[in-house]
Amino acid sequence: MLRQIFFSKTQPTRSRRLVFRETEQSLSQALNDAKEEAVELPVDLVRSGNKLILKTPIVGAGIHDIDVTINANQIIINKSGIQESTADNEQIYLQECHWGALNRTIDLPKSIDPDKTKASLHEGVLTIVMPIVVKSHTKSIKIQE
Repeated sequence: MLRQIFFSKTQPTRSRRLVFRETEQSLSQALNDAKEEAVELPVDLVRSGNKLILKTPIVGAGIHDIDVTINANQIIINKSGIQESTADNEQIYLQECHWGALNRTIDLPKSIDPDKTKASLHEGVLTIVMPIVVKSHTKSIKIQE
């Protein structure tokens, strides 16, 4: 059926192969591009008492490779890429690790205090401890005439 849509019976076999090869290459490139875009920094976010704790593995990066931006409701983590080069005499057989830049924006489930937030990097795990802001308070409202 697919061949009937794309080709007539008079079209030479060689050009059919060429079209299929080009289509296969295009699809392969599109899938590789999608795979690169799909790399996202994995995180765990938990509540412990009056704190939100975020943990993420950032193996091979130092504190100068990581940028954390935070406000009361959102945290943004950026990791710069690590340059992994291959020597001229090396041949790659399998390459599953992502060495490029990573970033992640997380909407927080509770409002936190950015001024009291602390971050640490230990053995390749970035841990960010964010105190939850308790906004609940009672206020008397005067009724106007």
